[in-house]
Amino acid sequence: MRSVFQGLALALGRRIGATFAQGVSVGIAHVSQSSATSLNATIRDDHPHRHRTQRHGEYYDRD
Repeated sequence: MRSVFQGLALALGRRIGATFAQGVSVGIAHVSQSSATSLNATIRDDHPHRHRTQRHGEYYDRD
């Protein structure tokens, strides 16, 4: 009877481990995606005249 519980616990542990590993890999993919997005934004910021913010009814180039 004890071995049945051990087998069940082992199977459950593997299942949780696989789910956790999948979650970690998804998290890593999300981080790398957001890094790429911020990198693109940094590259686009090399052209400040394209980004205009409106303050008090006037337009200024964003620094």
